[in-house]
Amino acid sequence: MIEIRARNTPSVRASRLRLLSGLLVFGLIGALACGHLAACGQADSASSPRPTSLDEPDSGVLDADASAPDAWAPDASAPDVWASDASAPDAWASDASTPDALPDFDSGSSPNDRTLRVTAPCTDALSDVYATPADAASKPLGSILRCAQDPAWSLSADVLSSALKEPATSGLEAYRLSYRTSRNYDNPVGIAGTARLLVPTTPADLGTPLPIVVINHGTVGLADGCAPSLRDPHLEADLNSATLLALSLAAQGLAVIAPDYAGMGNEGVQGYGDGIDTAFSVLDAARALTLAFDTAEISNRVLMTGHSQGGGATFEAVALAATYAPEFEVVAAGIFSGRYRSGDSSAARINPARPLGSGGFATVLSSYAKAANTVQESEALAIFAASHRAALSTLITRRCVSQLNDWLEPRALTFGGLFDEAFIADYNACVMGAATCSGVSRAMTEARPTHQPLTADSAQILMVVGDADELNSPEEVACTYAQAHADGSALQLCVDATATHASIVPSRHAFVRRWLLAQLAGDAALSCPADMHTGPTSTCGP
Repeated sequence: MIEIRARNTPSVRASRLRLLSGLLVFGLIGALACGHLAACGQADSASSPRPTSLDEPDSGVLDADASAPDAWAPDASAPDVWASDASAPDAWASDASTPDALPDFDSGSSPNDRTLRVTAPCTDALSDVYATPADAASKPLGSILRCAQDPAWSLSADVLSSALKEPATSGLEAYRLSYRTSRNYDNPVGIAGTARLLVPTTPADLGTPLPIVVINHGTVGLADGCAPSLRDPHLEADLNSATLLALSLAAQGLAVIAPDYAGMGNEGVQGYGDGIDTAFSVLDAARALTLAFDTAEISNRVLMTGHSQGGGATFEAVALAATYAPEFEVVAAGIFSGRYRSGDSSAARINPARPLGSGGFATVLSSYAKAANTVQESEALAIFAASHRAALSTLITRRCVSQLNDWLEPRALTFGGLFDEAFIADYNACVMGAATCSGVSRAMTEARPTHQPLTADSAQILMVVGDADELNSPEEVACTYAQAHADGSALQLCVDATATHASIVPSRHAFVRRWLLAQLAGDAALSCPADMHTGPTSTCGP
């Protein structure tokens, strides 16, 4: 099982819609396990309109299907959950503590005559990107399987400047592609990832080939229609954290790829909660970016960034890069409110009386994903109580994360109320090593390791987080910091005293971008801004 833990204060409950634009998934192996967590996520895509009814038993009255083309359009009747934190009047502006928030690119006094052209064939229809070719298994990792132009996301510098509220030095051309990747399962279904590729029309003049930039998104759900690459641009009302990170870097002349993670939008089920599975998608996306261009235009140097679950994915990819993708030099990673876990905790027994808490959506998604990927998807629903299966089938396979959260929240379920009684008994027997252990419980408790520890040789990492983060407490941040340093990482931590989980990206993305580019240039690491605290503000605790 994977459980998340979060503070459940009135202020947290009152700001639920805002938090759903930045939810942190506290991945936790075992229903009772605690300690250093790493699987973090954010509802980048709470995008399908809310169902009119989804009560128990399943009413069947569902007004949006995440597998349908319009299911990820914003709900016009709902509050603008993608808007900035109302307590921060200009939350999308550059870091106010650093007036020169843009990287010091050399644009020169005359127009930059550099060009960057995609040389891979990109003549597929957009819908074909999500259908994996029959010969995909024979292709090398990172191979581009399908590629299509994405004109809706091809934006001018003026449009980007207006949306980002800072000068853009480049417009961008957009593509969607699928690429060959690995899965962290014995008999995987779905060996392709999909992604959006952003190509600057005026590449940055860095004096060297451009780096590879990978943007890692947070929790959106498991339904195919929730895949971030399927989103249409709604820049003023829909500039969520992953989109903001991708556009702000591409607008400064960098080539950016934003993977969906394998099993999102195409065959199979995303390995939600499995850091290694997600890291495969991240690193193979970097390979796909290099194969999209003439090799002279793109270097083997990689920059990564991500928020919440995407921050956890970034930790995992940095840790795995040396062994899985040794051809790359991962230079640096910027993480927003992520979590790091070193290796795997042993599975823990399920306590049926324990409340799911405010993070029940992550327990549902991660448990379903693990069952689907270690056995088969047709058996995954059987782990849940029979009275919930019809509703959860729809919510997991056809809806995005906010609707699942809406269904769970008023029910205040315990683990015993969510899961099937026989499954709990069998799972606990497997944890205890009983001879009766079998079936899906055995597969889940004996699955491959899901996390990779950092080392002293891992890339330099910066994490920025808010002390007002409703879901990633100062104590939990201190645990991440302590564990990363114990494993040899020189993790740098900058803490904003007032930032929330949702506002940390818009308020500090410019600083993180400058920090990444300083690392790329070989300069000394930038110190935390004067209005941020350096290092943990608390001690590691439960």
